[in-house]
Amino acid sequence: DKATVVRLDYRLLLDDRPLYVGSPEVPIFSFRYDSSKTLVSFTGFYFGSFQKGETVDLLLIEKAGASLYADGSLVYVFSPEDVNDVRTKKYTPGVIMIKNTALGYFYDPGQRSLVPIYVFTGSSKQAKTNRALETVTFLSAVAGQ
Repeated sequence: DKATVVRLDYRLLLDDRPLYVGSPEVPIFSFRYDSSKTLVSFTGFYFGSFQKGETVDLLLIEKAGASLYADGSLVYVFSPEDVNDVRTKKYTPGVIMIKNTALGYFYDPGQRSLVPIYVFTGSSKQAKTNRALETVTFLSAVAGQ
């Protein structure tokens, strides 16, 4: 017999914007079923209720892009070749080409509010191996931070 587990991951949208908890690969809810369709595991986050807070000015996207190199933090780097490998691998990307920028929200359990963020997705190459890499970088979208 072959072992088969199906995993279903769900992510949330808030005002049509993605909501992130930790790194981008972490789903909000995840269900795992075995081959007989029995639930094997469930993981998820409980947020309580969100209440609309104060309005904040957003950083202009042009300024966000300019400050990305100085202020951005590289959150997630992966190789599409490792999609079925469960071992954690560390990669050092070379020059990153930004492919897409989107506005999203970041949830930190230690804070009382969601933080608007810009999510930059890009591609790069591993310097030593020339392996193709994908990157995701979060940058606060709040002006004046």
